[in-house]
Amino acid sequence: MTVASNTSTVMDYVAAIQHVSSGQFISRLGETGQHYFASRFGAPLFALSTLAPEIIASNDSSLLVITSDPGHAADGGRWWSLYAKIHKPSKFSLTVCFPHRPPNGKAPKPLLFQPPQQIVRSWQKHLQSLGSPPDVVMLYPKDFDELTAVHNELITRAPGSKLLVAVLTRLGALIARRLLASFGYSVGDLLAFRQSQEEPQHCAPGAWWFAASVPETGKCIAADGELIARLRDGYSRLSQFLHLADSKEDAGDIARVIACRSNDIVEGEAVQTVRLSGISGVDLASGRFFKIEEETGTDSFVWDENVMSADLLALQPPANTEASEDEDRLQLLLWFSHAAAQETARELKKMTVDDAAAQSERAESAGSTESASSAVVESPAMPEAVIEPASVEKPAESAKIESAEGLVVASSSVPVEEADTQLGSSIFVRNRSRLSRSAGTVNVLALAAKLGRGGESSSTLFEAAKDRILAWLRSGGVSLESSTENTHIESSAGEVTVETDGHSIWTMRFDNRSTMGTGAIWRVEATLIGHPVPAISLRLIQVRSSEDAPPPVISGVPRLIVAISESVGLQDAGEQLRNTALHLKNEGDSTWLGRLLLNPHRTQPVIVISGKVDTSADRLARRLAGVAHVVCIDHAVSNRMVRVFGRERSVFGNAVRLYRPGFTADASPYEHPTWALKGVQLPTWLANNIFEEACAISLEAGDLDERAPSFQSIRNLLAAKRMASSEQRILELRQQTEKAVSSKDEKIRQLQEVRDEQQSMLGMYREENAKLTQQIEQLKEELQAKRLECSAAAEEVRQLNYRLNNQWADEALDDTSQNEESYYPDNWDEIEEWVDSYGDGKLVLHEKALKAVRTSPFKDIPFAYKALEYLVRYFIPMKQRDPGDDAPFHAEIAALAELGMEREPVGEALNNHRYKQSYRRLYEGKTIWLEDHLKWGVGFDPATLFRLYFHYHEASGKVIVGHLTTHLPNSLTHTS
Repeated sequence: MTVASNTSTVMDYVAAIQHVSSGQFISRLGETGQHYFASRFGAPLFALSTLAPEIIASNDSSLLVITSDPGHAADGGRWWSLYAKIHKPSKFSLTVCFPHRPPNGKAPKPLLFQPPQQIVRSWQKHLQSLGSPPDVVMLYPKDFDELTAVHNELITRAPGSKLLVAVLTRLGALIARRLLASFGYSVGDLLAFRQSQEEPQHCAPGAWWFAASVPETGKCIAADGELIARLRDGYSRLSQFLHLADSKEDAGDIARVIACRSNDIVEGEAVQTVRLSGISGVDLASGRFFKIEEETGTDSFVWDENVMSADLLALQPPANTEASEDEDRLQLLLWFSHAAAQETARELKKMTVDDAAAQSERAESAGSTESASSAVVESPAMPEAVIEPASVEKPAESAKIESAEGLVVASSSVPVEEADTQLGSSIFVRNRSRLSRSAGTVNVLALAAKLGRGGESSSTLFEAAKDRILAWLRSGGVSLESSTENTHIESSAGEVTVETDGHSIWTMRFDNRSTMGTGAIWRVEATLIGHPVPAISLRLIQVRSSEDAPPPVISGVPRLIVAISESVGLQDAGEQLRNTALHLKNEGDSTWLGRLLLNPHRTQPVIVISGKVDTSADRLARRLAGVAHVVCIDHAVSNRMVRVFGRERSVFGNAVRLYRPGFTADASPYEHPTWALKGVQLPTWLANNIFEEACAISLEAGDLDERAPSFQSIRNLLAAKRMASSEQRILELRQQTEKAVSSKDEKIRQLQEVRDEQQSMLGMYREENAKLTQQIEQLKEELQAKRLECSAAAEEVRQLNYRLNNQWADEALDDTSQNEESYYPDNWDEIEEWVDSYGDGKLVLHEKALKAVRTSPFKDIPFAYKALEYLVRYFIPMKQRDPGDDAPFHAEIAALAELGMEREPVGEALNNHRYKQSYRRLYEGKTIWLEDHLKWGVGFDPATLFRLYFHYHEASGKVIVGHLTTHLPNSLTHTS
C-alpha cells in the first residue's frame, strides 16, 4: 500500500515520508533538512507519477537520470530508494548519471538499509553501452549546451523514448520546450512542483517540468540556426539575472516577473514597461531603464542613465492579445537578450578600437583622470632624501625584518578570507599565485616598465633614473665613486656590483647582508636601458638558507621604484603606472578602463575596487607602485562593466578584483580573483594577498629573463660585447701590422701590442670562465632547492586532493554527522591518504609495508583498515595509559574481540638467525624489530589470512607498521 495520494508539493512529501516506516528518521533532520530532501527527491517522483506513471507501476522499466546535482548521487542513491516508497513499496531502480565523483559522506545509519542505485559518471558512455534505450530519461540540464548535447545523443541512441526535463524557472522551461520542439520533439504542457498548495516555487531545482517524446529515427528536423542562437542568448541572459539575486527569495521574485509586461510609474510618469526584476525594468516607448534607488529606502522607481539604442528598441515584439502570456514573455525575453548582446558587442568594439583617434582619447582620458585623482585623494609627496620601503598600514602584530629596501613589515599571520554565502556575492577564487617558501634563491618580484611620461629625451630619463638608484644606495650606506665604470664594493651594509657599457646599459646588484641573522638575505637587481626606448627592470630576490627563514612577503615594492615612478615616470602598455589609486566616475572613464583591461600588451595586473573606499586604496597603490594599476570605480562604472563583460567577469557592489594580464571578454572568471570588501577600508590581510598575487604574476608573465633580465644576464651580455670589441681591435691591429712599414722595430712594437692585447683577452676569458663556473655551482644549488620544493608541493597537492575528494559538506546533513562510522576504503590505492587522515600522527606505514600491501592478495581490504584503526584508537591509548587506569586496557581487549583478532609477540622468529632479518626495519636511521603482530584467520591462504607486524616506538609514542597482510617467514611458514 502506498502513501502517495495527493502528493504534489514539497510539503506533501515532507508529510508523506513520515508515513513510511523506514523514513521516520527524517524528522530528526530539522525543518531545513526535511524540506531539502522532499524538494530534491519529491520533485522527480512527482513528475514521474504524473508524466510517466508507467515507470512507477512497472517493475522492469528502465529509468535514466542525468543530473549535475551532487545530492542525487549521494549515499549510493539510497535517498531515491527511500522516497520512492511513498509511491511504490516494492523495489524501485534507476541509473543516476553524475559527471563527478559522488559525495563520499557518511549516510544516516537508517538509510543504509535502503538498496543502492546504480551511479555512473558519463551519461554518453552509459547510453552507448545499453543494449536497448531507456524507457524514460529524466534530465536536469545544467545549462543550454548540456540540453543540446543530450538531444544530439538521444536522437541517435534512444529514438522514441520519453524525456522528462526539469528546469529552475517557468521561463527557462519555456526556452527548453521551444528548443526541443524546434528539433521535432512532441512536447507537453508545463507542470509545476509547488512548495505547498498555497505557495508556488518560482525558482528552485525541479520546480518546473515538461514531458517530450524523442523523434523516431529519420523524423528529427534541423532547427533554425538563428532561433537556436536567440534561445541560447535568452537562456544565458535569464541565468545572469538570476545570479543578480542576493537570496533565494530574490531569485524567485526575479523569476516571477522577468520579461513580463507592466504598467509602472517612474518619477511620476506612467509608462508601459517590461520588467527585468522586482526593482528594475525598461520603458518600451523610450528604451530608458529604471530602477529603485535602494540607498533612499523608498519603493519608488527612478530613471537610470542607461538607454537602449533606438534601432534595437524598434525590434521589440508588439503586444498580441491572441498570444498566451507564456508566449509573450518568451518573445520579450528573446528580444531583450538579443538587444543586450548587440549593445555588449558595440561596447566591446568601442573599447577595442585602436586607431589614432582612440589613442588620442586614451591619452586625454588618462590625463584627466590623473588630475581628478590628485584632486580627490590626498597623497603627500615623498621627500627625495627619504628612500625606504613604500609606506603601508602596519598591523600591531607585524614583525619587522631587514631587507634590501630597509625596514620591511611582514605580517605574522594572515586571516583567511570570509566566505560570503549570499547568492549575489559569489566570490571567484582560483588557486592563489603564491611566492615560494622553500630554501634557496626565491624570486619575489620581477618588474619591467618603460621610463617617462612622454616627451622626455632618452638620455635625460636614463640619467634621472640612475641618479635615483644611486641616491637609494647612499641611503642604505653604500656610495659609489663612479657610476660610469664597472664597480664592486663590499661594506657592512652589504655588497654592490655595477656593470655598464658606459652610456646606454647600466645594471646593479645589491645584496643586503644585514638580515643574515634571520636566515635570509635580500637582493635587488636593477637594470636601466637607454636606447632605443628608455626602460627599467627590477628583480627582488630572497636568498633563503632554510625553510624557517622569514617569508618572502614584503611590505611593498622598494622605495626606489616609488621614487622613480614619482620623479621619472613608469609606463605599462602606454599607460602610466601611478602611485595613487585612479578614481573613475563617468562613461569616458569606463571606456578607458575597458581598453586597459583588454589591452593585449598589458603586463601588469589591474586592481579594480568597487564601492566606497578610504585612503587605504592609495596606500595599496603606493605599495604596488610599478607592479599594478589600482583603480577605484563607482556604481555607474561597475554597472557598465556588468553590461559589457557580464556579472561573472565584472566587479560590483563592495568588492575588489584583480585582472591578470591577458584578460578578454570571454576569459575564465576564475583566473581573475575577487574578494568581498566589508567596510570602506582595505583590511591588511587583503592588501597582503593582493600584493603577493601581483608579485607572483610578475614572475609568470612571458619569458622572465627576456622581459626583466637578471643582473647575470646583463653582465654576460656586456662581457660578450667587450670580447667582441677586443676581437675587433685585434683584427684591426693585425691589419695595421700587415700594412706597416718594413721597419723591424716597428713590426716588433706592433706585434708586441697584438701579444699584449691577446694576453689581456686571455685573462678576460679566464675571469669569465671562473664566473661561469661559479654560476653553474649556484644554479646546481638552486636546482636542488627547486626539486625539494616541487616534491613538497606534489605531496601537498596529493593530500589536498584526497581530502577534497573525500569530504561532503551538504548543510542538510549537518545534524546527522555525529557518531558516524569511520571510512574504510575497499582498495589499497588510498592507504597512504587514509593513514594521513585517520592516523592522528601516531601511525607510520613503513615503506616495506607499503610495498607489500600493493601486491597483497587479501580480499577483505576494509578489514585491514579496521586493524590499522585499532592500533590508533585502542592499542596506543592502552600503551600510554596512566598507572591504575584499566579502562584503556579493557577497551583494547574488547576491540580485539569485536574484530576477532589476536595480538601476540612474534615469538622465537627474532632469535632465529634464519628468519631474524625479515623482522628488521630501519626507522629514523635506527634499527627496530617487529616484535608484535596482529593475527586473524588460520591456515596459509593469503586471500583469507591476515597478519600485521608492527613495533611500538616508546620515544615518540607511535606505531610503526612494518608488514601486512601476509605471513613473515618463521619456523612454520618458512617463506613470506
